[in-house]
Amino acid sequence: QRQMCIRDRLVTFLLRICTNTYNAAWVAAQKGKDVADYAYQNWKSRYGTLCLIVSLALRLRSQLNCPEFTVSLSLLAYQSNIPRRFWDILSHLKILMSYRWTEEFCIMCLQHEVPLPFERSKYVAVCCYDNCDYYIRHSYNTIATKSEYFHAVNWYSRHVPLAWEPDPMPANAFVTPRKVIGLNMSPDYLEHTELLDFCANLIGSLHSDEINNYPPDPNQGEPTPHQVGTPLVNIATSSYTDNCVVMWYIHHIISLVLPALTFMFIVGDEQTFDRMIKLKTARPNVYDWLIPIPGEFHFVGHVNQAILRLWWGMLLQPCSIVLQREDINRDAGMKKFNQHDEFLFMCITAIHMWFEHVFGHDCLCNEPYLRDVCKDNATSTLLLDFMYCDGMPYAALRRLLRKSPDPGRRGVLNLFYAYYCMRLRATNKYLYSMLCVHYLWTVENLHPSLYSIWAMVYTASVLGHPGRCTPMDGFMEKILSLIHISEPT
Repeated sequence: QRQMCIRDRLVTFLLRICTNTYNAAWVAAQKGKDVADYAYQNWKSRYGTLCLIVSLALRLRSQLNCPEFTVSLSLLAYQSNIPRRFWDILSHLKILMSYRWTEEFCIMCLQHEVPLPFERSKYVAVCCYDNCDYYIRHSYNTIATKSEYFHAVNWYSRHVPLAWEPDPMPANAFVTPRKVIGLNMSPDYLEHTELLDFCANLIGSLHSDEINNYPPDPNQGEPTPHQVGTPLVNIATSSYTDNCVVMWYIHHIISLVLPALTFMFIVGDEQTFDRMIKLKTARPNVYDWLIPIPGEFHFVGHVNQAILRLWWGMLLQPCSIVLQREDINRDAGMKKFNQHDEFLFMCITAIHMWFEHVFGHDCLCNEPYLRDVCKDNATSTLLLDFMYCDGMPYAALRRLLRKSPDPGRRGVLNLFYAYYCMRLRATNKYLYSMLCVHYLWTVENLHPSLYSIWAMVYTASVLGHPGRCTPMDGFMEKILSLIHISEPT
């Protein structure tokens, strides 16, 4: 009401000072129009124009003086990490708060936590971090300069419900180490019939148009509670020193909230996981609280690349040529994962459709029958080998990771590490082949009560929609893109 009163007074003032010699009644008489109606329409048009001018003036005034806008702009500048000298200039012009004031305000806001929908554990936490390298363009400089490049590490944490907490809490995260890993990592696919038959039954029972659809998931319905931490600037995850700094920093921040913190799962990509494994191996007593876990979003991306390398010349390259997909190649990185994932699913769906059309629905569930009827046709045998050895396992892996966490599904996912260990090695992905061995050793020797926690947190959902879950490292990519931390300007 106060704003409307101010607007009416300003409009009246403008009407007085903007009176001109335009005679609407005389113009109406000259044009043969109704004088009263023409004068009213003229006044209405002038009044609307003046109201628009006043509204723009009031909005301009609020942009310069409104405290809410100043605070929001200051928080955006703090997030974007603009240079302090430029900040001081804007602060002197009353556009931004001072840097120190903004920093104190951010710290005050961080102390007010969003209430969780459950009572959290006091002893166990789950975190994830990854490096995010930025380019900054200094558009405010009058002289054209090159873009500035700097390193940053983003991280987030999710709390464990108290109901999942071990009772009693184990003294060590790992039980007596086993000399032999229980899962078979043979390169012969015939040694993995349990996993391959599961994938064939899961994907073969679907119609071809349902393979890439989001799977039904009655257990998922709420977004995953999480807390995004303050990013660390001018640091990376390539060196052991930087990883030590990041891990102890995260441990310190979580310990401020959970003083009795005993164990912490930390998820990272292959490079981060390898550094954590070697640091914990070198100093087990120092990192007794650390449980390293590889990020399965990156694992799936490199499995995708391994499949492309295995089947490139025989099958996938001809498909890319026919589809005129020049963006598809056998050595693409994670930055083009979405394109290659979509292309691989397109090939899997097309082959599935062909088998379904020729041999009927559910034919891929009966692999011995198809082997027998296709043994005299080299092309059909090639397509069947691709679907049974890599096509349907990859589709099943992606489908399982889109569902909410479940201990039974977690056990099946562990089998994929044993299966793809040698296939990754055969495609020159030795680091990810080692990752499979390290992960299998970790889950085989992890205390059962702690493993049950990992089996309930390995995927997360941003919005809570069924079938839209993603691994923890992929979840970090999504939440960072939503709050625009990954794209400072």
